[in-house]
Amino acid sequence: MRYYLKYRDFDVVSFDAAAQEVEVLHKHFLPIQLQSVKHDFTMIRKFCSGRILMMNRKFCKDILTCYGVDDQTDLGICLACSGLSFRDCYWLCPEDSRTSWKNINLFDNEFSFDLSKTALTGIPSVPNDSVYTGELTGLGTRAKGFFRSGDKILLVKDESRDEINSEILTYYIARLLDLRCTKYENRIIFGKHCSVCALQTSVDAELIPCRDYMELYQEHRLSWQSETYRAFMKTGGVDFVKMQILDYLILNTDRNRDNYGMIRVNGSMAGMYPMFDHDSAFKGIGTNGIYFPSGMTFADTLSYLKQTEEYASIRGNLQDFVKSLESDKVKELFLALKSISVYQAVRERAKRLLD
Repeated sequence: MRYYLKYRDFDVVSFDAAAQEVEVLHKHFLPIQLQSVKHDFTMIRKFCSGRILMMNRKFCKDILTCYGVDDQTDLGICLACSGLSFRDCYWLCPEDSRTSWKNINLFDNEFSFDLSKTALTGIPSVPNDSVYTGELTGLGTRAKGFFRSGDKILLVKDESRDEINSEILTYYIARLLDLRCTKYENRIIFGKHCSVCALQTSVDAELIPCRDYMELYQEHRLSWQSETYRAFMKTGGVDFVKMQILDYLILNTDRNRDNYGMIRVNGSMAGMYPMFDHDSAFKGIGTNGIYFPSGMTFADTLSYLKQTEEYASIRGNLQDFVKSLESDKVKELFLALKSISVYQAVRERAKRLLD
């Protein structure tokens, strides 16, 4: 059978899964991770492999079983759910289908509550409220589920109270840095404490993760000299520098290739996507730990950033930030969510921003 990789209602790539034949129809609309690869069937495999749920994700087998996925290859899983994702506007469609993007996309249409509950709790269910789901294309290893609440789509993730506190506290630190960051809450869902946040993506605002840039430039490791890092410095500018400052302050060990990216608004890159996923912050490792985006230690990353024009442009803001950490309200927030030792450590690292 012949299928299409579509961007909204544009036919981007036509392919025959059995014959492994591929034809690029609109090169301009190719996902960026496919723009530098050979136009053969491996590009379809690459698209699917970077999109499906991870096999070590908690309750992965339960999700696949409940959705009735027999072909558990990367392509099979993507075809089962039409490749629908809360990340962007790409999807897969059989040649003979009359379904439109308007009628199938996850942002505007109902998706399976039953399957989302299974993804979060592992409780088996047979989805009967909708055939649509984003659970098969959600990355990460934690138990989590997507749920609709009014006009918002919520990501609910099973985390420890300490991890949830890290998510909450990071949001407020980012706000003091004037850096856009996803806001998290601690809620009891299905009898367990979970972190809850509203997705920042929509039909018009898509997440292009760092992973896709690395594949565009065919890079397997990052460094401050890599094309991927330079691309983020060029397009993300000040916010990319602020992200690295934030991660230095909270010693974020999980700013991996899927945990940050660019936001594309109506087809054009519009800077850094709001920061998200900080459950691994404040773990107590020192500034000599390796920071993934720069390929250097946290300390050396800060030293490098201080030489940039972007850092010089925000030095006044950083002075205000360091002063703000001394306020009673900020100290009380740290004490409510973490400890006095965490507060003192963050404050000491913050002072080095002005050295």
